Amino acid sequence: MMRTQVMTLAVAALMLFTGFPAHAQEGKGALVLESFNEVEMVVENEKGEKVVKRVDAAKARILPGDEILYSVRFRNTGTEPATDIVITNPVPEHMILKPVTIHGEGTEVTLSIDSGKNFGRQDELFVVEEDGTKRPPKPEEYTHVRWTFSKEIMPEEQGSVGFSAIVE
Repeated sequence: MMRTQVMTLAVAALMLFTGFPAHAQEGKGALVLESFNEVEMVVENEKGEKVVKRVDAAKARILPGDEILYSVRFRNTGTEPATDIVITNPVPEHMILKPVTIHGEGTEVTLSIDSGKNFGRQDELFVVEEDGTKRPPKPEEYTHVRWTFSKEIMPEEQGSVGFSAIVE
């Protein structure tokens, strides 16, 4: 079995409100990645009922305080398992991460507060103040989210990872 090398997807902050396809391939395991940025809106359905619907953030009117749902969907289009998968997503500029919303089944989630240079679990990260004291990071200080998969992604298997952030 050929092993897929560590794949890192850095979803560019420039893609704040647009989705894009990304392809990663090594050997016979091929992981296709696609980014989605959505907002939840209350709309009226054909029966006149109010329902919550996810809409492409690029097509919505976004205001400070609105919540954007960032997700990366993946699918193994290869003939062998994809292994050693790592997805890294920056928190876009002018956005405040909601750490409790981070999701990714079968992954270890780590965060960065230094523009992606170092990563750690949320309880391991500290900001060092000028006087040398340490404190936990504030939500607006997180710069990146990283998901490290603990298992192989089998051929045709698919899933997603993601988080929400608030517009400053």
